[in-house]
Amino acid sequence: MEHLASTLKIRETLFTTNQILSEEELKAVDSKLAQLRAEHGQLTLRLAKIEEMLSRLKYIRHPVRYVPDDILGRVFEYAAPWCFSDGIEESSFPPPYYAYKRNAPWNFAHVCQNWRAICHSLPHIWSAFRLRLSHISGPWPVFAEKMDAIYQRSSPLPLRLHIRDYESNQALRSLLKLSHRWGGVRFVSDGSDNSAHVEAFHDRLFPRLTHLALKPLSYPEPAHIMAPRLRNLELLQGVIDCGLVLPWDQITQYTSTNTDLDFIGHMKNLEGIIIKENHLSECRDYVSVNQDMERAILPKVRRFEYNNTEEIEPCYGRLDWLFIRYHFPSLRTLIISDFYCSDENFAFSLPSVVELSLVFFRADNLRNILLATPNLRSLHLRSLVCDVRSMLVNDWHPEDPSVANSLHALETLSITLGGRDNMYALPRLDKVLTALKTRDQPLKTISFYSGMLSGSERSSESEWVGCVQEKMADSLDIWTKGGTQIQYHYDVDHRFP
Repeated sequence: MEHLASTLKIRETLFTTNQILSEEELKAVDSKLAQLRAEHGQLTLRLAKIEEMLSRLKYIRHPVRYVPDDILGRVFEYAAPWCFSDGIEESSFPPPYYAYKRNAPWNFAHVCQNWRAICHSLPHIWSAFRLRLSHISGPWPVFAEKMDAIYQRSSPLPLRLHIRDYESNQALRSLLKLSHRWGGVRFVSDGSDNSAHVEAFHDRLFPRLTHLALKPLSYPEPAHIMAPRLRNLELLQGVIDCGLVLPWDQITQYTSTNTDLDFIGHMKNLEGIIIKENHLSECRDYVSVNQDMERAILPKVRRFEYNNTEEIEPCYGRLDWLFIRYHFPSLRTLIISDFYCSDENFAFSLPSVVELSLVFFRADNLRNILLATPNLRSLHLRSLVCDVRSMLVNDWHPEDPSVANSLHALETLSITLGGRDNMYALPRLDKVLTALKTRDQPLKTISFYSGMLSGSERSSESEWVGCVQEKMADSLDIWTKGGTQIQYHYDVDHRFP
């Protein structure tokens, strides 16, 4: 206050007493107030300008006015998700090519020069394409130009091709021009020309081909395919006498889609087998199972999947035939999805199997598979709750062998429950798990899966987990007190690694 009083030339006691200002002192105070108010307004404006300058300077230090090239490249990749695949599954390829239709990645290059440069610098988004030759429209030079662009922009990566409806020698010549870069090919011809696969593959070297899916039709002349790196093979609706000649001993992963099961015997070094069958199956009937038939040993197979998601007629005896015809001494993981399996004898034993997944409709048809796999450590079941009960406890058929008593090594039990629509059956499943506990099963983990959900099945994860815990409280309490871990997996399908 002393400094302010000295500056204004007024008495210092005015700040600490109720004395009245003189006329001269009043004029000095009013003058100072006017000055300070003016300066305050200027300072407010100055502060606003400073704040604006700070914001602008921070902005240019961390630019967000445009998407950086590396981020834009990642956006392109996710808009062309097939670039993350390396197999030959139907879903791993982009949409079909059309001469005048711009799909990804073609449309990326038509925005601006920078987008075009980034798009052309990403060979993996160009390295896969799908062609339905019967649907190619427009002048031939346009198609040839597009193919040349793909070859150049995808270099030096191997190419993945999905070729369907072979009808054009001219198109085939264009595609074969760089067959030395073919890494994965899915070749399916639904036309009347049975020679399609012969003309495309016979006596031609494919040095980089690792994955091949083929629909080999019966043809008088054999198709010799030279592919020194081929490891992954899928045959679609193939018959054993189609004349196909492959480097069979190289194949380690095989998928049989509605194909004769005899092909499996050609591949002595298989490590994984997937069998898919539906109403399109053209393979012969396997009702007759001869215990004395010559048995092929496949010592390296560790994973075997059998999928029959549609009723095929007749559907008897396939699993029995497979495991009597072929011996898998190192088989570790067995997955059977068979809603329409008829009564199987399962006249075989699989002591090496430690992981088993069963997706079924009637427990009576598959229960014996558990008796054939006595050393199970991990079991997954997906079915109606009543069939899960019949599969595990079997209290409705006391005359049959008890499956639960044979699972002396079981450590992990996984059950796919489904979504909201299946929650009504949980109390019955609660009784099943309680019954298992009374039989002293050595379970370390019980896992519940909802599977992939959609529509009315969906609910929140917390709601789904809460419902399971509420309706199965009795059995879960018994198991957790014994040290068993309970796990929940929402909107996820069960899968063995």
